[in-house]
Parts: sequence; structure tokens; C-alpha cells
Amino acid sequence: MHKHFSFDFLKTISEQLYAELETNLGVTVLNPDSLTALRDFQTSNQSLQGVYVVYYKKLPMYVGKANDIYDRLSQHHEKLSGRLNIDLNQIGYKAIYLDKSMSTAANEGLMLMIYNETYNHQMWNGGGFGPKDPGKNRDNTEPGYFDRNFPIIANFTLTSVSDLETVQSLFTKMKSELPFVFRHQRLESAIGRIPVDLSRVPKTALELFRTAIKLFPRGWQGAVISYGMVAYRNAGRVYYEFADEVVLPKRTVARKRSL
Repeated sequence: MHKHFSFDFLKTISEQLYAELETNLGVTVLNPDSLTALRDFQTSNQSLQGVYVVYYKKLPMYVGKANDIYDRLSQHHEKLSGRLNIDLNQIGYKAIYLDKSMSTAANEGLMLMIYNETYNHQMWNGGGFGPKDPGKNRDNTEPGYFDRNFPIIANFTLTSVSDLETVQSLFTKMKSELPFVFRHQRLESAIGRIPVDLSRVPKTALELFRTAIKLFPRGWQGAVISYGMVAYRNAGRVYYEFADEVVLPKRTVARKRSL
């Protein structure tokens, strides 16, 4: 008598990980203190990779897999700190560390499927919550669920900006300090050296961005999108259909008004 038996190893592992996460682990608040403890745990155990779940208001919202869980959760915490409609005190996580062979077997997609089948709410996976910049090609496409419901805090205050900057120094500081996407085309040296008087400008991302873009030469434009701020030189005017605001150089605006 003969029989062909197919063992779904990946599904079995995913189900066991789900059961462990749901049954044997409590939710830890995601904040600087817990991130420090997580980093210390990784160091003492010499373990980095594994699977994790981000919770919001006690509900699982994002299933992830990372080669460095501390680093990934730090990125998530930073991103959430720059979003509207989010209570950071309600953000939590669970994590399971795995050795290299088991981490390879852990399947993020299968685990997400199990969570989707169990919980009847919109998860953040695939909705714009991931840590990566969506890229220029998606600047004019409809934002995902997460970005639509939790757009950036455009009035985020920067502490590193002084009253007098150059365009290059300002953009460098904004890219470093802002907890959301800040992307721009490479600046020519002549543009980067343009002085920006910010002595009477509120040190918020939106006002700084508006002030700088208005000093750019004609052909540039900036856009405030639900997931960040971008600035590019365009051969022809690009219409950002889903932008909250499009910012043009002052000379471009003046010319339009004179028509």
C-alpha cells in the first residue's frame, strides 16, 4: 500500500508562532524604555531576528519579520510619532526571537493570513505602514489605508533648525529630524547655497518647506503627501492628484497670477 504525504512545513510553523504570540505573550507598550530593554535583551542573548506584531488599542495591526527586531520596532515607533490620529501610549508589541534556520522558515504572509482570518478589522500591512519610503513612482498614486487614516503631522516642530540656513543645510536637517518621508531631487550647488532667512518663520516642517521651495528656481515644485514631503524639478508641471498641498517657487506663482 502506498500513499503520498505532503507536509506543509511553513503553514505549521506559522500556526505555532501565531499560537505562541497570542497565548503566551502579553503586549508590551512600545516606547523608548521598552526599546532600550529590547536592545539589551538582544545584546545579552546575541539574537536579532524573528517575528513581531504591532498592536494599537490592544488589537494586532501589523505582522512583521525582521533581521533586527529592535531596529525595526524603533523605525515603527519613530514613524508613528509623526502621525496624526495616533495615541502613542496605545501602541504595543509582541516579539519572538528565532535562530537563523527558524527565522528563514517563518512566513510573514502566512502569519498575516491567519491574523486576517481571526480578527475582523483592517490591518496595516500593505497600507503604507512599512518602514520603507514608497518611492517617487508612488508619489502620485492613491495612499494606502494607513496613510489615509494617519497622515503626517505637517506642523511637526524641528529643534535643530536655526534662524539662518542654506537650502542644503535646511533640507539636511529636515531629512534627519523628521519622522516621515522627506525626499528631494539632488540639489545643484547653486541651489543648495541659497540662504534661507527663518528668523520669522515657525520652525515647523510645513512652514520651513514652504519657505524654502519659494526660493527655488522655476521648474521645481514641492508636494505635501499623506506620507511625507517631496521636492523635484519637473520638465513639465506634474499634478499630484492626492497631495494635500503643492508648493511652487515664488516666481512660478507670480507668473501664473499675471496671466
